[in-house]
This record gives sequence, structure tokens and C-alpha cells, in this order.
Amino acid sequence: MTPSFACVVVFGGSAGGGLAIETAAHTSIAAVVGGEPTSEFWMGLYDGPDPGPLHLTHEVFPRLYTEEVRAFARSVLVKIDCPVLLLDGDPGRFRNADFRYIMRELEELGKRAKYIGYAGYKHGFFWGRGDRIMTVQEVDEVVEDVHAFSRPHLKTQPKPLRLLSSP
Repeated sequence: MTPSFACVVVFGGSAGGGLAIETAAHTSIAAVVGGEPTSEFWMGLYDGPDPGPLHLTHEVFPRLYTEEVRAFARSVLVKIDCPVLLLDGDPGRFRNADFRYIMRELEELGKRAKYIGYAGYKHGFFWGRGDRIMTVQEVDEVVEDVHAFSRPHLKTQPKPLRLLSSP
């Protein structure tokens, strides 16, 4: 039996976002958040000859997303039993080709998946990085969006840490 971590939200960005989604498929958690998650690693697309940077081209990924790869991806995604939030800095187009496929598969499998876009930000915006650096207020907005998504799914609500003053 898989242990339940009903008070844990897993967050990852880019390849870490893909791994966070894969983690959600193998562990019972409260929610998972992927910032522009890539999937080529957990889908096994780098097991053969190096096809190049899959997450950068919409031409390469669809060719490699064969029925066999799709069946494998769905066999992983179907195991997710928590809500999924996907973040993107390129709303409407999805920066990564595989991001679009992940969202489509989650929806087709009837998973609780939500998408939030933040227009105009480069890859890595979810960490406050990229070519267009987010202001502190914009980073706070992303963090609040993640909190608003996650809180309803937590059995134990987070409490602010009380910092101890030094003697």
C-alpha cells in the first residue's frame, strides 16, 4: 500500500515539474504543481539516440509521441489521485510541446487538472527567473495562486512560522 502524505504538496519547475507529476503518480499526496513541466525524462524519450532539446521544439515532440509513448504516459498519469496545477509563462501557446500533451492527457483521463498562465514570462518565471524578471509583487502573486490552489486539498492547514528572537 502506498503511504498517504495528505499534508504534502509537491512543486517542481521544468524537468522538476515533470518529476513532481511522476511523483504524484507513485505517492498519495495532497496536490502537485508543475511550473512548465517537461516530461521527456520520465516518458523515457532520452533512452535512445539524443533527439535534441525536445522541450524547445513543437516539431520534434509530436513525432516522438508515438502510441507506445502515449500508452506509457497514460499508464503513469492515470495513477495520479490528487489535483494537478500547471503553470505557464506563455498562455495559449504552451511553451513546451509536451506540456500541451500532459494537460490533454490529464483532461482525457478525467483528472482534476488546472492551468494558470502568466503572460510574457520566460521559462523559469515560477522561480522569479528568466529574461523578464518578475517583481516581488508578481512572485507573490504566483505563490498566492499556488497556495489558493493547494490549501483546499490539505487536511492540515499551514501555519506561519514564528521566528524565535535571539537572546
